[in-house]
Amino acid sequence: MKNQPTPRKPSNATGTRKTTAKSAVPAVAGRKDLAKTGAMAARKPNPGPSAQTRHEMIAQAAYFHAERRGFADGGELGDWLEAESEIERALAG
Repeated sequence: MKNQPTPRKPSNATGTRKTTAKSAVPAVAGRKDLAKTGAMAARKPNPGPSAQTRHEMIAQAAYFHAERRGFADGGELGDWLEAESEIERALAG
C-alpha cells in the first residue's frame, strides 16, 4: 500500500478549519502597490502655491483693485485686503 496523506480533521464543531485573525482579514494593498496605482498621490493634500507666489498673486489682484478705483490715495489697505480675500477663496475652492 502506498503512503497516502492523512486527511486533515476539522478543528471546530462546524466542520470547517479555524482561521486566524490574520488570514481572515482581506489582503490590503501595501504602500508599494498604492504608489504604483497612483492612489498615494490622490491622498496627499495639495500644498498650494508657495508664500512668495501667493504674495505675488495678492499684489497683482490689489493692483487691479487700485486701477479700478483710479489709483486714488487712501485705498491701498482696502485693495490689499480685498485682493487677499479673493485669492484665499480662489485657492480654497
